[in-house]
Amino acid sequence: MNAFLGERRPPNAGVVPSSADRYIPFFTRDSDLTPVRPSQIWVVLDEDERSINDGFFVPDPTGRVWIDFPAISSRRHNYSFALNFGDGHSEIWQLRDPRSRMVQLRQTEQPGNADLKRLAGASSALKAPE
Repeated sequence: MNAFLGERRPPNAGVVPSSADRYIPFFTRDSDLTPVRPSQIWVVLDEDERSINDGFFVPDPTGRVWIDFPAISSRRHNYSFALNFGDGHSEIWQLRDPRSRMVQLRQTEQPGNADLKRLAGASSALKAPE
């Protein structure tokens, strides 16, 4: 499940990941999705078995690091992965950036990776200016 969705315990816990300080820290209710449309935020995805380490999937909203990574191997859907969105629809995303196929470990930096940027854009939203 997307780490930006659901209630955080304790509620005053810091942002996860630390690069998300300019982003909405988490959406607790459907009504919290008002800065974006539910059809634009993914809720669950198919995580790669090499990345699974806890109960949620942590994306980097800045699109620079594969903190966790989706199923991105030839033996798992031929370099594609499934996502379910907040409005109930699902999509299959085929990897387009050749560097994505090389990810083997969590915390892999790949600034400028188009797949990572696309996932980041569908993971959270920037906070409103104060």
